[in-house]
Order: sequence, then C-alpha cells, then structure tokens
Amino acid sequence: MINSLYNRLKIPLLFVLFYLACSSLLRPVLLFLFTPEFPGLKQFSASFFYGFLADLSAASLLFLPFFLFFSFFRESLLFKKKWRSLLNFFIFAWPPAQIFLFITEYFFFEEFNSRFNAVAVDYLIYPSEVFINIWQSYNVVFLFLFCVLLGLPVSFLLRKALKKTREREEKAARRTKLAAAGLSLCAPLLFLAISPFKGRDFPGDRIINEIGKNGFNSFVYAAYSHNLDFRHFYRTIGNAEAAERARRLVVEKGAEFTGNSAVPVERKITALNPERKLNAVIFVVESFGSDFWGVLGRQDSLTPEMDRLSKEGLLFTNLYSTGNRTVRGLEGILAGFPPLPAESIIKLRFSDSTRTAAQIFREKGYETLFIYGGRGVFDNMKPFALRYGFDRFIEQKDYERPRFKTIWGVSDQDIYDKALSEFVAMDKNKKPFFTAIMSVSNHKPYTYPEGVIPEDPGEKRRANAVKYTDFALGEFFEKAKKESFYKNTVFIVVADHGARVYGKQEIPVRSYEIPMLILGPGIKPDRNGELGSSIDVAPTLFHLLGFSYVSRFFGRSLLNKGIKYRWLPVNHNRSAGFYDGKSMAVLGLNKAVYHYSVEGKSELEASGAPDAERLEAEKNAVAVFQTAWDIYRGGLK
Repeated sequence: MINSLYNRLKIPLLFVLFYLACSSLLRPVLLFLFTPEFPGLKQFSASFFYGFLADLSAASLLFLPFFLFFSFFRESLLFKKKWRSLLNFFIFAWPPAQIFLFITEYFFFEEFNSRFNAVAVDYLIYPSEVFINIWQSYNVVFLFLFCVLLGLPVSFLLRKALKKTREREEKAARRTKLAAAGLSLCAPLLFLAISPFKGRDFPGDRIINEIGKNGFNSFVYAAYSHNLDFRHFYRTIGNAEAAERARRLVVEKGAEFTGNSAVPVERKITALNPERKLNAVIFVVESFGSDFWGVLGRQDSLTPEMDRLSKEGLLFTNLYSTGNRTVRGLEGILAGFPPLPAESIIKLRFSDSTRTAAQIFREKGYETLFIYGGRGVFDNMKPFALRYGFDRFIEQKDYERPRFKTIWGVSDQDIYDKALSEFVAMDKNKKPFFTAIMSVSNHKPYTYPEGVIPEDPGEKRRANAVKYTDFALGEFFEKAKKESFYKNTVFIVVADHGARVYGKQEIPVRSYEIPMLILGPGIKPDRNGELGSSIDVAPTLFHLLGFSYVSRFFGRSLLNKGIKYRWLPVNHNRSAGFYDGKSMAVLGLNKAVYHYSVEGKSELEASGAPDAERLEAEKNAVAVFQTAWDIYRGGLK
C-alpha cells in the first residue's frame, strides 16, 4: 500500500518539497541582507525551526486540493485529454510562478522589512496602480524569463513523474484506504494549516520575527484581520477609565470639555491670539521623511530648496507620522485622529463622530479644495474629502496635457502649477481659502520629467525622486511669491510618512520621523523641538490663525506652551503604539502588549518587566485607541 500511495501522491509531494525548498532558501537571504547583526545561534535556530513549521502549514493549505485530486480520482481520469492538458499546464506554470512570488516577497521585505501584511492586502484592492507600478519599477520581462529558466527543470521533473503515474485502475475501496492513509500522514500538516499558527515571537526583534514567518500565512492572516473589531482583538480597560484618561491626554491651555459623552475628547478651544482670516495651504508630500533633509542632519542633503526655505519659516524638528501609509498621514493631518489598527478612517465607513480641518475652515467661511495628482478613487480619497468638508476635489482627469505622469498620477510640477492657478482664481473671489495638496512623484518607480534636475530619471532612484520633489516645491514658492495671494497665506509643508520602515522594534518609530515647515505672514524663522505627530498639524495651524473652534482632534497645538506631557499615537501593520519620547507601549493582536524604552534619538530597545511608569503608558495607549474606536463606532449610521 505504501508503494501504491507513493505512486499516487508523488506529484503533490514534489510540489510541496519544491515549495519548502524555495521558502527555506528565502529565509537565510532575508536574514543575511536585512539584519544588521547575527541574532545568536539559539534565536537563529528557533527562527528557522518555527519558520519551517509555518512553511509546512502553508504548503499543506496550498496543495491540499492537489493532494485530494490525486488521492480520490481514478487513474483513468489522469489520462483523459482534458485532465491531462490541465495537469500539464499546471506542472509547467506553477514552478516559475512560485519562484516569481518569492522574488516579489523579497522586494516587499526590502521595502517594508516585513512579510506580506496589511499593505499587501490593500494593494490588491487597487490592481491597476499596483501592477502597473511594478511594471514601471522593475524589469518584469527579465524577472519573468529568469523565473521560467529556473522553473523549467522542476517542470520537466514533474512531467516525468506524471508519465510514470500508474495506469492500472485501483478499486474504489483501495482508493479510499489509500486516501485515508495519506490523510493520516498529512494530519499534522493539516492541523497546522487550520490552526492560527503564525510563528514564534522574539521580544524586541521584529525583523527576526518576520523572517521566521511564512509570507502566504501572513497574507491570509492580514486579510482575515483587515476590518477587525478593536475590543475583540486588543487589550481594553473600563469605559469610564478609558474616557477619563483620554481627556487627560488632550488637556491644554484654552480648552474646555463640552461634556459630550459620545465624544469624550470634544472640547471648546478658545484662541490665545486674535483671529486672522488668512488663506491656508497644507502640502502633504509623499514619503518626504526627515532623513532626506540637510537642515535636519543629512550630510549629502537631497533637499536644497527646503533647506533654504527653512531659514524663512518655522521648522519642527521632532515630528512623527502616525503610520507608514499615505492614508495614515492624511487622517492624522486632516482629522487629528489616532491610527486605528484595523484600517484608516479614510477607507472605513464614514462616521458622523469625526471632524476634519476642512469642516472647521468651511464653518469659518473658507472655500475648501483638495488637490491630488492621482485617481480620486485610490484609497477612497475623493469620497472622504468631499464627505468631510472639501467643496471640490481635483484629480488626475482634471489636468489638461500634463507634462509627465506615472501610474500614481501627474508630476509634482503639474500638481503645483495647477494649485498656483487655482490660488490666483480663488484670490480674486475675495474669500479666504483652505487647500490640501497631496503629491505623488516621490514614489516608485521614482521617475520624473527629463531635464528638470541633472540626475537621469531613467536610473529610477529614490534619491533622485526626492531631489525632484524638492525642486518642484522650490519652483512653486518662487512663482507664488510673485502673486498677490502669497502675502495673505500660511503654508505648511509636511510629509505624509517617512520613506520606508526599518528597525527591529514592533513599531520602528525612528523611521516615522517627518519634517514640518510653516511659512507665512508674521511667522519668524525659528525651530521647534516639541514632540508631536501628524495629529498635531491642524491644531497648530488653528493656533497660528487664532481660531476658536470645537475640537474633536486628539492632537494639540505644538505652539501651546501650557502642555506638560507630549505623546503621539502610531501604527504599524496591525500594531498600535503610544510614544512619549521616553518609552513606547505597543498593543498587538490577541491582546498582546510590548514595552520599549529609549534615550534621546537612539533606537527603542525592548524593556524587561514593565515598571509603574510603563504600565501607566500601557493604560494610556489602551485609553487612546479604545476611546478613538468607540468614538468612530458611535458615529456610524
């Protein structure tokens, strides 16, 4: 029976062995290229052992249909033309496809230091942007041919095995026994496939944890937890304590709580300065992290224009994005809302309990406009903007004869020229305006108009795209200074997030550091080192304009000197963190909690048993995200 069983199952077994070989080969490649130092033999061995178990579980799930086919089908079916053709196609197509998927996983890990996660799930929702971006960013033809050449020997081996498949017809009873024996042998693998097994976590080293996982399992788990309920998956505390803590964390001079039980953080902000009806423009710049700016410490500066302009305005030097996706930056900047670990509120169902800067500006009599270079449907940006206070939304189809575009949209110069013409037109209406501008050029494939900067766009280098982004911003300000609206406008230049995620922490907050520069009338050249994040941008702008308003923001003005305790919320994948400059408490799935400590600008290090101060930070973290979740859920219709 064993020999008969082998003859039936040798093809699916070969598929499983090939999958395990590829996955096992990828793991040391990731370890060698993406870990700064060897993790230690014990941790190294454990990572590979648990990783191999994760690979087995993925293989059992991937190839279970194939296994069942060869277990239960009669031999005669394998030699019918229809089934034979289908098997031959699968045998020749799958090995190259599998190699291509592992290469894709390598490039994903290079960008995010992670196996396939929620970002990968999000990308599949917008296949045109993602797949064309891959086509423009990589030599897909070369990679495809490379995968075919590597996969052909395996395909021929499988083809040879198929030819040798027994042609003698097995009786139904014997096939049932063979299938039962095969299922018994595969039972451990099937158990792993249906269990929530994801690998083993090593405290303090996120990258080793990711290397020890399986990409397929991680993708399935990310899809499963895509729209999760915070209260079900994360640690919680009593509702009253959560609301009270949240209120304490948003206290500031000039604020009085309204007593709205549905939105505990709602408060009336009384302006500390006289109101000024100036225009306001926020440039949300794609992936424009602090580590590119010479004025913020980079020796070979990629931002000469911003370095120069920083001498004319107020530069914030201790600011962080609330996440590593554009929608995370936008929800923080526009809505002052913590990044819920499930998904950005920009992409979730609309809630009446959240408010944006655009709504407050509109209440003040401003004309509001959102300018974007890409398609408004991407990441639900247009529906969100029009629902939450923007009168108009300009997107890719609204640009006539753009000079350059990629799959993500028109070039930054096209976007800023469009903005300039809109500002000139709105200025003639004698009505103040508020505009948010989202750029796209500093994004793979990192191409831009030829001849604008000395660097060749054909190189497709991130550094060159940063230089182009900086050039386009500098060109806009040079043109804008010649227009009448300029002297009556406050400009904010802020990044949506940093360039990429790096670091071994559960949430590598140092890679989230972003710049913010404010230019405008009455703003003196200076630097501000207050700890802050995306959620503090709008309150800071309203402080400068002297606005009194009702706030539902979790953020506070970075210019308010009456705030003793600064903190920020931050998200990575399905983890939510609370950072106060000294330590970080991270809330993970299945009610897990991690603690990290930091000194100055050094990397966060995993701490041991949490002391009273860290336990307090943990409760604050729970309070912020639990309260934010309840506020959001309470406003759903």
